[in-house]
Amino acid sequence: MEQLHQMQLTFAPEEDRLLFRVNTAGGRQRAEFRFWFTRRYVKLLWMALMNMLERRQPKEQFKDDIAKTQALAEEHQKAVQQADFQTQYQESAVFPLGEQPILVSQVTLKQNERGDQILCIHPTQGQGLELGLNDQILHSFCKLLADSAKTAEWDVPFDFGRAEDLIARRGLN
Repeated sequence: MEQLHQMQLTFAPEEDRLLFRVNTAGGRQRAEFRFWFTRRYVKLLWMALMNMLERRQPKEQFKDDIAKTQALAEEHQKAVQQADFQTQYQESAVFPLGEQPILVSQVTLKQNERGDQILCIHPTQGQGLELGLNDQILHSFCKLLADSAKTAEWDVPFDFGRAEDLIARRGLN
């Protein structure tokens, strides 16, 4: 599992894909990993991220789904306000999986022995990346994903606006 340092998501119109770039910390040099996300993959990824967020909330704390989702939306707002979206992405000269982005097709969630959530992104064949996501990183990643999908004009309703909308949008078209 890699220690995340910085991440960036940008829309590449000529590819009609999102380019996900991740710098990892560790050792003496930062390593960069590059992945292509398709619209289909982004929808799967969003559902996986929502599952990760929901798992972090105590089940007995809320009387219904609306209250649970409202709490999640408030938590998201607080986390995003504390995140740094202004620092420019730092280029790396080390590419363990190659300089060309890898087209990913599989998303898996797991937990390590301490109970931390791990997001696994992998291509159909070959190596992928496993990232530990704390609450701050998870919410920041959700914001980047939602903003990038909006820029791509993919007509996917990724936001934490009203709780009722979030519940209705769990079953994406």
